[in-house]
Amino acid sequence: MGSGNSAEDPFELEAKYYDKIWGLADTYESETKFLDKILKEYGAHRILDLACGTGGHCLQLAKSGYDVVGLDVSRTMLEKAREKLSKAGLQAVFFLGEMTKVQSSLLNAKTPLPFDAVVCMGNALAEHTPL
Repeated sequence: MGSGNSAEDPFELEAKYYDKIWGLADTYESETKFLDKILKEYGAHRILDLACGTGGHCLQLAKSGYDVVGLDVSRTMLEKAREKLSKAGLQAVFFLGEMTKVQSSLLNAKTPLPFDAVVCMGNALAEHTPL
């Protein structure tokens, strides 16, 4: 898991520095341009971003007109994601939950299913997949 000290939010410390380390705006932008080509090809509109972190991809997807839902295990990461989108005047819905229990997390949050596409960017799969 993350490198934070809080038992409540194991990614609390990481969230403070996440964008400085991993989240360069041009990286989010270029990765989302790649996603946009694929999503448009398949007519996807409603997107779920698993392990969305601080919402960099959610922000770019929302800028491109997608209906975005982000899911992350870290309250602190989600707070930063909400701040980003709010500052940009964009909307996305964010939920606290584990990507390994995505269906129950979304059902508990009363999120309508299905989604047109699910993305999981960065190294989140390696971070959250049990060995």
